[in-house]
Amino acid sequence: MQVLPKPYFKSADGRIILYNGDAAEIMSLLPDKDIKAIITDPPYGITWKSNWTQKHLQKEVLKGDKDLTWMGDFLVDCERLLQPEGSLYVMTRWDKIGFLIGLVRNLTKLNIRNCIVWDRIIHGLGDMKSFAPVYDLILYVTEGKPRLLNDYRFTNLWSINRENDRIVKHPTSKPVAVFERMLVCSTQPGDLILDPFVGSGASLVAANKLNRHAIGIEIDEHFCSLATQRLQQLPMFMEQSEMPL
Repeated sequence: MQVLPKPYFKSADGRIILYNGDAAEIMSLLPDKDIKAIITDPPYGITWKSNWTQKHLQKEVLKGDKDLTWMGDFLVDCERLLQPEGSLYVMTRWDKIGFLIGLVRNLTKLNIRNCIVWDRIIHGLGDMKSFAPVYDLILYVTEGKPRLLNDYRFTNLWSINRENDRIVKHPTSKPVAVFERMLVCSTQPGDLILDPFVGSGASLVAANKLNRHAIGIEIDEHFCSLATQRLQQLPMFMEQSEMPL
């Protein structure tokens, strides 16, 4: 029987755990129906090796999108792990959203509830060949049809300043505030959340701030080190805040 590896980082109170390893391998060792929310920013559009097979994918689904051949099995794993009325937030891009929606509909029984637009406020750099990008998309998917937990009803347009990539030292970092909003809407203090692609560690910082338990996974040891440094700079018990963000 396989057991989970030794954590790369574990908070003093045991609430925040970070594993350095392949997300497919580590997720396969987690118990069924144990996670209240999965919040993540997968590695889109880059060469990325994983131990997920393509057993759940049909050839026609993959046509023209080789970089996401592993995504179907990832979503099936998410469905297995989510508690009844659990939530899945997947950050994506405009050119990947259709493919992602197709995988959810074809390979799982999860419910697609909404598409959130994260307005980064400050647009990215580039040339005059196309419009300057100023938003990302977040697909909101659930097991069952749970109600949002916060008394304040957010719109599906979230205007939140992006983080400075040079400060957090990650090329595609996302703001802690984006992850906080996901957690406030779909989890309660003490709930267990999972981020299979931790990157700079913003999701774990958000979980710590809001008194959630969190499991993070990151395959790149360099980013595990950065996320650990970021967490170690924070008090491990912070005043809980459930106000609209």
